[in-house]
Amino acid sequence: SLSVFSGATIMGDGTVALILDPSGIANWTNLSHLMQDKKEVVVASSKEESQEMLLFKLADQALYGIPLCLINRLEEIDPRDIEMVGSKRVLRYREKVMPLVDMNQRFGLGDSDFNSEKMSLLVLFLNRQYYGFLVNEISDIATSDFAIQTIATEQSGIMGSLFIGEKTVTVIDTFQIIDSGYQGIDGIVNRGLVEKAKKKVVLVVE
Repeated sequence: SLSVFSGATIMGDGTVALILDPSGIANWTNLSHLMQDKKEVVVASSKEESQEMLLFKLADQALYGIPLCLINRLEEIDPRDIEMVGSKRVLRYREKVMPLVDMNQRFGLGDSDFNSEKMSLLVLFLNRQYYGFLVNEISDIATSDFAIQTIATEQSGIMGSLFIGEKTVTVIDTFQIIDSGYQGIDGIVNRGLVEKAKKKVVLVVE
């Protein structure tokens, strides 16, 4: 049950950790008192409907968001570690080949700066496969109580928009982006690179 969590935070190593809600745990295990203020019940139900978004920026400096539940890790990578397979960029990640999506290029904002020292990367793990979204800047984690507005979303890869505070956030349709660019990793990655990613390093100490 989602009621046992009050939110999420990013750890020092880039992993996303959920924060437990003591009152939510008490409610879920039927340990809460029967005499609760009705106002608290309303607040709890509204929290369950809220959405946590990971916010980031691209070259246009607008705010974009992806539901936090889809994010596996946040990384900073060296662009020199990126390899090309045909016209696709990939990265060796955790002994697997991870396809990369240049989000600037995907939305017609030009190419990202692959000559920089570091690049920000959002790592998603979907259908037993890692995918990396290259972005300009990871901004924040924010919660919105508003539903995603699906009006004016003719552009491919955009689910809609929502308001967080006084700012409008464009919500990314991650599944459409992945489906349109990568129908399956076996179709874009040659066997040599797959075997290269599987290699393990053994340290022998005498």
